[in-house]
Amino acid sequence: MLVISKWIKKFSGLVWKAKGFVKNLLVFVSHPLFFRTSRRSGILVFLLSTVASYAFAVSSQNQLISLHVTPGVMTTRIVCLLKKPFHVGVKTTSDPAQLTIDFFNTELATSLNYSDSLIQSIHAQMINHDNLRVSFNLRNPAKVDRSSVQKICTKEVCQLALTLINPALPTMARASHDSAVVMQKTGAPVRSITELHSMPSAHAMAKTPAPQAQSPLSKKIEPVMPVDRVADQADEAGTVGDDTSRGTYAVTLDSRSSGPKRNAVVIIDPGHGGKDPGATGQRGTHEKNIVLAIGKDLYDDLAAQKGITPVMTRNGDYFVTLRGRLQLARKGKGDLFMAIHADAFSNLDARGATVFALSEHGATSEAARWLAQKENYSELGGVSLSDKSYMLRSVLLDLSQTATIQDSLQFGYAELAALKKVSRLHENFVEQAPFMVLKSPDIPSLLIETGFISNRDEEAQLNDPSYQKQLASALAAGIVNYLQQNPPPQTYFSRS
Repeated sequence: MLVISKWIKKFSGLVWKAKGFVKNLLVFVSHPLFFRTSRRSGILVFLLSTVASYAFAVSSQNQLISLHVTPGVMTTRIVCLLKKPFHVGVKTTSDPAQLTIDFFNTELATSLNYSDSLIQSIHAQMINHDNLRVSFNLRNPAKVDRSSVQKICTKEVCQLALTLINPALPTMARASHDSAVVMQKTGAPVRSITELHSMPSAHAMAKTPAPQAQSPLSKKIEPVMPVDRVADQADEAGTVGDDTSRGTYAVTLDSRSSGPKRNAVVIIDPGHGGKDPGATGQRGTHEKNIVLAIGKDLYDDLAAQKGITPVMTRNGDYFVTLRGRLQLARKGKGDLFMAIHADAFSNLDARGATVFALSEHGATSEAARWLAQKENYSELGGVSLSDKSYMLRSVLLDLSQTATIQDSLQFGYAELAALKKVSRLHENFVEQAPFMVLKSPDIPSLLIETGFISNRDEEAQLNDPSYQKQLASALAAGIVNYLQQNPPPQTYFSRS
């Protein structure tokens, strides 16, 4: 049985590699020339096509070119970059406590220099000559959140991302996540972008001691709904065998202590303002006033949270251009961006809140403009672009924007889970549209339509200060939920 199993595994690997020449065979036999040649010539052409395809499959080995770990309070995010589309097997074990990722027909082309308090060490080896196994030795057993697994491919690079859930949480962190604690209002004046820019840098602020406890939620939030994703994953490691004849060549690394912390910056963008009133309801209510009130309540809720710095693009009745709002978000070094609006429609019965993330079309149209402006070369997600070629800048932007859209969708489902507790939903999924304010390539961004101001009943509801506060508290809870599950680096929500 052992011999049979071994041959089955080898055959499975050959089948995967052979998919290219099977396609060639189908094209060949359907071509009219196949029927016009002699049997001998046809067999010869088939054999040559088969051999060439097999040789190409064997020689076109993939490469793991980057591995990055982002630790959080309750989760650890692992992101791997590969040169091209890939097949992968993922499994976790409790004894030993380990996460194993098998990349089929792949070799290691990077150093494994990331670790955190959950991951003790990282170890890589080649299996059956063709497959790369990366093993993460854990301090305690953990599980992969299967809804978090993402496979994203651009023209130049592919990404695998997954989240480890740490069940062995400290008591304080678990209590902070699960407790239903009412948020307190601070009464502090609303901080504008200009005021934030004049404040000490995030690094300087991080030197000031601050409480390490996680932010309490105003109410318990349901788990974030998964985004539709394509993910090759398995309960076991797939068809990888146990032959380690090529040996181990990875560096084993110890965990490092965490550095200075900073607050996560959330940009709050009340829509319209000044000369632009936005939509107008049947009772004469202007959208700009409703969303500013909700935005101020959201600011108060977030300001009461430890580890969050809320910033508003406007805190009064004045006009800010759409692209100006984008620029303010980057100037404020935002980790998240939320635009607040109130919808209107010709059908006066339409009602309910809607959550929007950026569409792929919107991202593509913005990318060319972004790349053409040299002022954007300074930084993208913490990486300087000034010394990069146009092609590399394009690849980095494409990858960053694609990943940001995925993060925005996950952020959106966190908001839907929170909003449905206080409001009717117009749609129970995150919609996507090419809204200008959502086009930051490295800041997860949402546009929230809090309701239909064109609906007479909903207009009255949106005018109610108590309902405005409920909406703001729900939006704040969704933000905290997302930050806990997806902590920005070096913030109080992360472990390093």
